[in-house]
Parts: sequence; C-alpha cells; structure tokens
Amino acid sequence: MYYNLFLLLTSSVFPIVTSIVDIYIHNEKYSNLNIWYKWFLFWSIGIRLLLIGIKKVLFPLFYIKKVYKSYCNQPNIIKDFGFSYISIGILGIISLFYDNWKFPTYITGSILYLLIGLNYFK
Repeated sequence: MYYNLFLLLTSSVFPIVTSIVDIYIHNEKYSNLNIWYKWFLFWSIGIRLLLIGIKKVLFPLFYIKKVYKSYCNQPNIIKDFGFSYISIGILGIISLFYDNWKFPTYITGSILYLLIGLNYFK
C-alpha cells in the first residue's frame, strides 16, 4: 500500500504541485511544457528511482523474499539493480539544474520504465 502511494505521489501529485508552484512564482503560462517536463523528470525519474535504488541496496533480502517472492541467496543481483536505479535517479536530479541533461534523462528513464513494464507482460 505504501509503495503504491509513493508511486502516485512521485509520478503525478508532486510533479503537478511543484509545476503549479513554479508557474505561480515565475508568472509563466500553464502551457509552458518545459516546466511540467522539468518537474516530471525530477520527481518520477530522479527522486523515485534514487529512493527505490537506495532501498534495494540497503535491503536486498526484502526484495528477494517479499517483492519477487523468491528465496534465492543472491542479494548482489538486487544490489546491482539498486545501483543502476541510483545512477539514473541522480541523472534525473541533475537534469533539474542543467537543461541539456533533460533529454538524455528522459530517454534513459523511458527505456528503463518500458523494459520494466514489458517484463510484467511476459
């Protein structure tokens, strides 16, 4: 339940709220997609993947037993996923400060989410 709330907050609520605040502070138009794009990258790719990656690195056995429902004794595999999530999450956070990092971040995050999504349909 908490994970679903976390996904909802980082995928929609926080990006929308911070975009509205940014638009209000800078007196921008609501149609300025760069503002929406910037905060979506920051929250849904940056913060979300960074926090999930940290949790996978710190608690790999939780993911093996509870999430993946496996009892293998290979927590290093989960830690490797965690490190990749942390790397992409840091890229998403840096993209908030450097405009030329937004497109590579978007492509990287989109490919990751696409592959994760396709994995659920096999």
